[in-house]
Order: sequence, then structure tokens, then C-alpha cells
Amino acid sequence: MNSALCTLIIWGGMYYATPDWMDKQIPEWMWSRYEIIIYPYGTPLTMDYDPKTTGLIGFSAGGLCPKELQERLCLYRINRS
Repeated sequence: MNSALCTLIIWGGMYYATPDWMDKQIPEWMWSRYEIIIYPYGTPLTMDYDPKTTGLIGFSAGGLCPKELQERLCLYRINRS
């Protein structure tokens, strides 16, 4: 576990995995340990985040959102080198 991790950004799936449903799936202990932000499927990430302290998580089809962000972050790091 990354001890520096303090924010979790979670994308739900296309159908039943709405933000409300996702909220109910998260264990109670996580709410006191992390700042948790839940986005509906397909919502673009518009906030700035620190990849060292933020976890990007996608559930079901929502997994495509963090995958795209990670690819952009890798390209950004390669282009800066």
C-alpha cells in the first residue's frame, strides 16, 4: 500500500455502477482514510491531481477512463525527457 496515497478518484461503469451504487460498495474504513471522488462513466477528469498521492480507479467500463489518463501521463513524461 502506498502510504502517501490520500485521494482516490473512481469511475463507475456504464449501467448499474452509478456513483450512488459505487458509494455503497466502498468499505467504511476507506472513507475515513481517503478523500474519495466518484465520477459517472465517461466523465472527463477536469481537476488537477498529483499522481504521487492520487489513485485512479475504474470499475468495469469505467476502467477505460484511468487507462486513458495513464497513457496521456506516460506520453507527457516521455515527451518531457
